[in-house]
Amino acid sequence: MNLDNKYKTASIALIVVMAIGVLSWLVTLVTTPKWGIMVTNFIYFVGISESAIFIVVMLRTANAKWAKPLFRLGGLITYSFIPMAAAMFVVVLLGQGAFFYWIGGEGSSNPWLNPLFFTVRELLFFVLFYYFAYRIFKISMNNDDIEESGVDRSLLLRNVPLLIIFVVHQSIIGWDMAMTLYPHFLSTVFTIRFWVTNVYGGFAAMILIMAALKRYFGVKTIEAVHFFNLGNLLLAFSVFWIYFTWADFFPFWYANLPEETPVLYGVMFSKEFSSIHTLRLALGAIPFVILTFSKVRRNTSVLQVLAVVILIGIWIERYLMVIPPLISEEKMSYSPMIGITNILLSVGLLGGFVLSLIFAANRYESIITREPKPELDHH
Repeated sequence: MNLDNKYKTASIALIVVMAIGVLSWLVTLVTTPKWGIMVTNFIYFVGISESAIFIVVMLRTANAKWAKPLFRLGGLITYSFIPMAAAMFVVVLLGQGAFFYWIGGEGSSNPWLNPLFFTVRELLFFVLFYYFAYRIFKISMNNDDIEESGVDRSLLLRNVPLLIIFVVHQSIIGWDMAMTLYPHFLSTVFTIRFWVTNVYGGFAAMILIMAALKRYFGVKTIEAVHFFNLGNLLLAFSVFWIYFTWADFFPFWYANLPEETPVLYGVMFSKEFSSIHTLRLALGAIPFVILTFSKVRRNTSVLQVLAVVILIGIWIERYLMVIPPLISEEKMSYSPMIGITNILLSVGLLGGFVLSLIFAANRYESIITREPKPELDHH
């Protein structure tokens, strides 16, 4: 199979889509800055892509033998997105003064809110995470025997740190690029909900990418049982998402403290965001109800549809975390969620995400198509 020729047209189209999206956003910076939509997409795509290898490491550490064909594919998702993640990260760092209300203001006297410390901690954990992700992916790709012998010592020494770094890195992103946008807002559950939601989306993304790799790249070791098992895990994390969403909401609603209620009321009852908030809750709850049926989890096509619904719901959740506080702090003016620039940039970055996967799958085609057979007798 000559993937270069087969996907040449699709790759060119994705490059054009990505270029249009980025250029449309850059044009708006001159007249009506829309940093919020860039931050929304940054925390969304970085969270989903990082979650892929987190899931792989979690399954590998648990010695989930049924998941062997997923080990390299999950690592491939995170590895392929490194260039785009780095580019978006640099853009966000360069624009921090335009969308963080506390940069250069009163909050700068607080060590945690100091712009220099912000840059250092974000950069430190960004580099640490992708270093371990890169090393794990390379070891897995270069040593076929590792999958046959389970978790060997060289991978274990990297797996455990990556699990910890992922949680810390996603917590810091959640603090800095979502929770801190609301003045005086503090939640001990927020960051747990933040990274659990990313893992939830990571499972959904893996289902879609696995289906695409199986269909278009000939990865024959992915079988129906893998989709069923991922469907079970998707159901489990839908429960986690519902629990932590409620746990984050409950104390603020009943405490009714004036410094915290704007976080709720500004989204739930505002003219601009109330309908979007209701849609986000629906897109989160509906998959949980449907996934409770085992026949659904055994149907690959239905799982893919639910995965799309979940990923859209998570994007909307990230949008509601970032955009309302930036508007309230007058860091950007309101524009409809389904606005031209918002759609073009989001679709463009999605095109870049898919493009990075195509390039990586093309480069490692001979390796990912000879994944070791799973031991399906052990679950």
